[in-house]
Amino acid sequence: MLWFKRPIKKMIPRAIALTDRQLFAQKISDLREMSLVPGPNNFRQAILEFDKLLDLILRKMEIAGNTLGDRLKNAHGLIDDSSYQRLWSAHKVRNKLAHDSEIEIMSWEAKTAIEDYEVGLEKFLDR
Repeated sequence: MLWFKRPIKKMIPRAIALTDRQLFAQKISDLREMSLVPGPNNFRQAILEFDKLLDLILRKMEIAGNTLGDRLKNAHGLIDDSSYQRLWSAHKVRNKLAHDSEIEIMSWEAKTAIEDYEVGLEKFLDR
């Protein structure tokens, strides 16, 4: 007797509505301005907010996953590899900040993470 596996359904992400795209673009702009104010607390807050925005966008696209990390893994291939890797790097910085309240990151590391979020998020919005 032969057993066949069921074909895996290819995930088709939901398109983001124009009104949501505009709101997300405005939020990115607001977070960019927040990150221009020097200081570790502003950098920390901007990174945490960018990560929340990434999660919201992936949820709006109905990307499956229990955590943002799961959703980001499932979103692989939806944007170019470079932007995808930049989002992962930024998310790792966020995890350091979120799980260790005593850690302070260097300003260049924070600025890089913020730029990485901007690039990656805009790629998702441009889809």
